[in-house]
Amino acid sequence: MPTYLTLLGRPQIEHDGIRVALPGERRGQLLALLALRRGWVARSELAAVLWPGHRGELAATNLRKALHLARALPGTGSLEVQPGLVRLHVATDVQDVQAAHREGRIADALGRCRGELLDGLEDASNPAWTAWLDAERAEHARRWHELTRIRLRQLHSEPGDAAALARRLLDADPLDEDAVVALLTAQRELGQFDEQREAYHSFVVRLEEELGIEPSLRVRQQFAAAALPAGAQGSAPIVPGEGFFGRAKELDELAALLARQDCRLVTVLGPGGVGKSSLLEHALRRLEPLFADGVFWIALDDLHVTAQIAARIASELRLTPGPQQPPLALVREHLATRRTLLVLDNAEHLDDLARFAAQLLADTTHLKICATSRVRLAVRGEALLPLGGLALPPEQAAPGELLASEAAQLFVASAVATRPDFDARAQAPSIVALVRATGGLPLALLLAAHWVRLLPVTEIVAELERSLDVLDSADSAEERPEHRSMRATFERSWQMLAAREQRALAELSVFVGSFTREAAHEVCAASLPLLAALADKSLLQMLAGGRCALHPLIRQFAAAKLESPARGDALRRHASWFHRFLERAGPGAEAAEQKTLDQIGNELENCRQAWRWAIDVAATAQIGASTVALKQFFGVRGRVAEGLELLGEARRVAAPVPACAARLAAAMAQLEYRVSRLEQAAATARQGIHFARIAGERGVLARCLGVLGTCCWQWGRNIEAKRYLEQAMRYARACGDARSAVVAQANLGLVEKALGNYARAKAVTFEWVAAQREQGEWLRVAVGLNNLAYICNALGDFDASRGFLDEGLMLCEQHGLLLPRPALLVNLSGVYAATGRLDDAESVAREVIAVARADSYAEVETAALNQLVRIAIRRGDIEQARVRLHVAARAAAATRNEEVQLDSVFCFARILAAERNAREAAPLLRLYLARPNLEPIDRCDAQACLAGLPADGADAAPVAEPLAALLQRVISETAGAASATPLPSSERRGTPGE
Repeated sequence: MPTYLTLLGRPQIEHDGIRVALPGERRGQLLALLALRRGWVARSELAAVLWPGHRGELAATNLRKALHLARALPGTGSLEVQPGLVRLHVATDVQDVQAAHREGRIADALGRCRGELLDGLEDASNPAWTAWLDAERAEHARRWHELTRIRLRQLHSEPGDAAALARRLLDADPLDEDAVVALLTAQRELGQFDEQREAYHSFVVRLEEELGIEPSLRVRQQFAAAALPAGAQGSAPIVPGEGFFGRAKELDELAALLARQDCRLVTVLGPGGVGKSSLLEHALRRLEPLFADGVFWIALDDLHVTAQIAARIASELRLTPGPQQPPLALVREHLATRRTLLVLDNAEHLDDLARFAAQLLADTTHLKICATSRVRLAVRGEALLPLGGLALPPEQAAPGELLASEAAQLFVASAVATRPDFDARAQAPSIVALVRATGGLPLALLLAAHWVRLLPVTEIVAELERSLDVLDSADSAEERPEHRSMRATFERSWQMLAAREQRALAELSVFVGSFTREAAHEVCAASLPLLAALADKSLLQMLAGGRCALHPLIRQFAAAKLESPARGDALRRHASWFHRFLERAGPGAEAAEQKTLDQIGNELENCRQAWRWAIDVAATAQIGASTVALKQFFGVRGRVAEGLELLGEARRVAAPVPACAARLAAAMAQLEYRVSRLEQAAATARQGIHFARIAGERGVLARCLGVLGTCCWQWGRNIEAKRYLEQAMRYARACGDARSAVVAQANLGLVEKALGNYARAKAVTFEWVAAQREQGEWLRVAVGLNNLAYICNALGDFDASRGFLDEGLMLCEQHGLLLPRPALLVNLSGVYAATGRLDDAESVAREVIAVARADSYAEVETAALNQLVRIAIRRGDIEQARVRLHVAARAAAATRNEEVQLDSVFCFARILAAERNAREAAPLLRLYLARPNLEPIDRCDAQACLAGLPADGADAAPVAEPLAALLQRVISETAGAASATPLPSSERRGTPGE
């Protein structure tokens, strides 16, 4: 029987019906590490983990002894050794968990998680082993947490099992909000109201004691149902969620419509605030099984023209258009044959949406669209699902049934969430009067429920009844008489405000999305008490982290109250505030501080509005001051195309002002370089140099020279690159711009390496990394570590390279760094391949390709594609190597980068050499060897290939064709092996600074 290792809980070996505990000494630790890694592991790595304090030879001796002792354990016949490498290929329960997860057998996967990973194999005397074990346990804990989340979603109709699993999660983390929400929901469905109250209060106490905060609205709303009187829960179906009640009939109708083959467009129709979006949000669980390729939510409320919809859909589908590819064409191509549902939320304000939807449906086979709108789209074949208010209490309801309707349940749950001591039973008749007065409209009920902090329900009813209007005439034909106008509801809310509250609410409408209390105070003179007053009247949401938000409909209503002169003043103050914010955020953004980047992300839509205001009024000083922070945010967060589009909008206004034009050009050149638009980046950098010289902006001049230098390095013009970078460093130091100086210094290290000055390159880069580490510049530290690994790879020092790469990847994880991670992974794949770990090398390379494609890192992707070719050659699978090379060579041709293009040509030469085709391989290898800045390791590889060729043709002269022509030849000659190969993007192993 095959050997099986149980690694979860107390580790054991099972072999031929015998079960033996894995010993806690070094041989047991060795087998556990090898079993988890599966592939080949370097002896040096094993020695470093198991005997970190011993010098090389002694550690190697200890490892040999441990291997010998390990063979005495049953089932270790699969323990394999090679010079410098060890492998144990056995089945484990960890692998079974992973396989069950991949195959969707979530319950099976969770059932196999029977204990802590490698329980009992701790070794406090060995910090290296402890660090490794902690990392493995953290990864297992992350996987278990993910599995439990998936399983909780699967158990939505099995509350007993959901409650048991939620308790397991809370045992592991008593502050897990997802788990407590799942537990409260399950207990409500099981009728365990006493247990629900106990679980809720236990969570509240623990939150207060450990974090000093109150539970979120989401948790409070789940608990709120406990306040409903007995019998109310069973009288009407409740769909668990944040304030969502009833709608069982509508949910069934929606699912039935979308299940019909002849129905491809459904419009959920109703007035604002009726709950169209909420209905769809809670229907998704039932709809997802109908669409094999996914359901995607597309919010339209912040879009202004129909042309923006395609870009939003492409973003949600994680599609990245090419430079000349319209988003609509990309979306149509992607959805052509997929079984997908697009939910277009808040569609009524886009006039041309009907034509867009009709065209998209005509160009696809299985796509379906579900829209929410106040008006029908008027598309042929459109099915309508009219949505009215929630069900009201019957006219002759018995006293015990007054609060059993859907509308009453929503109001009571929301009122309890606002005021926990709210007594629903005592005010039942008034609640019935209120829900009838609002026509059961959910948003009106929510607004009314928040007023319980200020007024008894009887007074709320009296106020609403005195001022409610009927629906506007434009909507009257599509609404039932009992429905009430949200405009009237908002108008009544407005009338309840004092003059200063009205002024504040109207001015707050200039904010887009959420905003800080500080911003509200500075822009609108809205103090905290004033904001609290608006929040008490349900006109403002007070969010976590000191932020506020207006509901989009309330914002629209309030904006109409702000007359033109006052609106212009408010927009000016708004723009000034956010431009000052961006200017202050510049240094932190350049340092890639996670906190600063998160702050910019939170304020991005407001910053975008402020940026466009500055363009409209030609406020070039504010544009110039805000450019750095915006550039850095979009660059580090991998949203380069979006950043270039936004910054580019200011070019026309900035051009007459050299200082502003120079800063804008420098920022855009850096972003263009990030996505490998080298010619464009160089041209923009030259424009920036021109403007910077006129304006005397030496710091900006240094940045533009740095971009020009790194472009030359990418093109292989290293002498020219060195000259530009040395100039950049001099200018930066002269004006005290230490940041630009160290970036130029880091890039000089890459150039020195490209020129063959390895010792100088390593010294320059190491010095730079040390300086950045002292300053906590983690983005630059990660970039520098990758460059050090790049240099070590060139010298064949793979152990040192692996150390630099591991540290760099750890920093990326700790600090959320997206930019350097793909290049670090490419180098790691190369190290794995060079040390014989081909499975690991391929796995990492494919991860790089996925990341690079998502983030448009063209050169990184091409380097990874070439790495896949080399892996296939090492395995002896030449046919697969040709298929992969066809993809890689096409990607290399698209980059116009000599290094990655030459790499693809060299891969072709290696394929020809493996096929013993000396006549064609030798000229290509000699061309490769003629490169003056060839890496030593690549030179040795090429020389070995050349030496191994048959004598016939091995002494041929190098080819004289241009590199571009050679690359086209490679593409042509590998086309026969490839079929349906996509045209990808590209990558490079060294990572330049900004």
